[in-house]
Amino acid sequence: MSSIVNPILKHSNVIVIIGRRNSGKTDFSLLIAEECHNQAQEKGVSFRAATNISCQCDFIEYICDYQTLKKWIKERGRKLYILDEAGIAINRRRPMGRLTIAIIEIIQLIRKFKSSLIFIGQNPKVLDTAIFDPAILDAIIKKLSWKNAIYRDLVRHRQKIITEIPGTTVRFDSRDVAPFTMKPITELKDLTPEMQVRKLYKSGLSFHKIAKELGYGSPTQVIRVLRKSL
Repeated sequence: MSSIVNPILKHSNVIVIIGRRNSGKTDFSLLIAEECHNQAQEKGVSFRAATNISCQCDFIEYICDYQTLKKWIKERGRKLYILDEAGIAINRRRPMGRLTIAIIEIIQLIRKFKSSLIFIGQNPKVLDTAIFDPAILDAIIKKLSWKNAIYRDLVRHRQKIITEIPGTTVRFDSRDVAPFTMKPITELKDLTPEMQVRKLYKSGLSFHKIAKELGYGSPTQVIRVLRKSL
């Protein structure tokens, strides 16, 4: 696996992983973090990983807001941050929104502190076009299936087919909400509308109760918001 990970992070600081649902995008990103951790352990060097994905893993930290992430990046050591469900945080329907601008600032810090950032999303058309600026993005990985992917190096203009991708040993809930906000989340009101709906839906509330809790006119509106966020 190191023969796959090494060239990816050697030449690419900022990466987008795209692909349809259940193609293993999140699993692959955590596999990259796992392999980087193992290599750092073998070499005796510092490496830290963090994500907005809720994981059961002692070497991956949980960070789901801009303020905390900004401080974390500035700390010593090489780092990798994985932003899952990037289409919600940097959605094209909110071009150059406050959160998108904040994430672009994070990218600048990532490069300054010689670290890496992975965005995960299903459809590139949902992501803010600013992220695909050649000055920002280094590579795109398209997951074709659980074990296969295409790696496109946008800096060196090269392409590589990756096969026989193993699964990560990192345990995570693929159905869990992966929020990312400007400030640390303390209450439901701090989440985006899409995240609010997903969080309450995951907690087991009916569409009718979610509509009542969040002030939607009908359960149908809740269903529409939920579908847009998937």
